[in-house]
Amino acid sequence: PDIITLSKEVRNLKWLGFRVPLTIVNKAHQADQLYPFAISLIESVRTYERTCEKVEERPSVLMLVAGLKRDVQNLIQEGVQLGWESYKLDPYVQKLADCVVNFQEKVDELLISDETIAQEVRTLETCQFSSVNFRAVLQRIQKAVDELNLHSYSNLPQWVNSLDQKVEEQLASRLQVALETWTACLVSYGKRERSHSAFDEPDSQKSMYKPELKS
Repeated sequence: PDIITLSKEVRNLKWLGFRVPLTIVNKAHQADQLYPFAISLIESVRTYERTCEKVEERPSVLMLVAGLKRDVQNLIQEGVQLGWESYKLDPYVQKLADCVVNFQEKVDELLISDETIAQEVRTLETCQFSSVNFRAVLQRIQKAVDELNLHSYSNLPQWVNSLDQKVEEQLASRLQVALETWTACLVSYGKRERSHSAFDEPDSQKSMYKPELKS
């Protein structure tokens, strides 16, 4: 901001031995007092932007952090109405910083959980076909979802519905493959049985061709 630049320039001019008008010195003094607030605001905005970029790279979590993102946006809009001389500046800067940090932490935690759940869903596609394996994977997914619920993410029911559909698709796909495999095995087994029956003669027929022994 210009007010920070002013403070730096006044210090540089004094160091070079120039006389600086009193009004400008006073402004620079005010800038020194506001400098921590300005730095905090800049860092909060940067953190917010970096966090939003993380969310954009993982669209699947966008609806879950919509409420947290809206809270930060509302605070930013509130701050636009404040001036540097406002008595509300100090508490506002701290409030914004806390809100942005909370947003960042919740997003980081969510990204880890989302990747964990995604890996478990992919496991359903490759794990050994057994009820024990499927049940273990589903239990891990449910545990991760329960942990998300403790953090009060927005639109969680809608997100869980989408997750349920992905799980159902994986299980349905595995079942379809299993049915096709079993069907192929049964067909192959049936063909082998018919083939053996064609070549193996019943004992009753074999006795009809038994040669008579002459004494």
